[in-house]
Amino acid sequence: MSIRSINYAEKLKAIRIAEYMSQEEFSLSTGMDISVNKDYEDGGGLHDPLVIERLILMDNIKYRKYVLWLAIGQIAYEAGQIDPALSHYGPEKTMSHH
Repeated sequence: MSIRSINYAEKLKAIRIAEYMSQEEFSLSTGMDISVNKDYEDGGGLHDPLVIERLILMDNIKYRKYVLWLAIGQIAYEAGQIDPALSHYGPEKTMSHH
């Protein structure tokens, strides 16, 4: 089964940019083929939802903080779950700095 998901494409790109990674670096760190990553970001083609599921289920501390946001579009600051806009604070620092 394949799906078209601009929403997931935008989310993957937001995570990659928030982590200051190139497409190649992001692909290597997630195990996603770079051509799949480029297709997602370009918004073209149909994609296997297992790519997103694999990223959600990865036991990678770098991406763990985005799991809830990636899966259902919500955040839980108290649980260290953030969106990419807050990534530079890290999962343990979700409060704004004054």
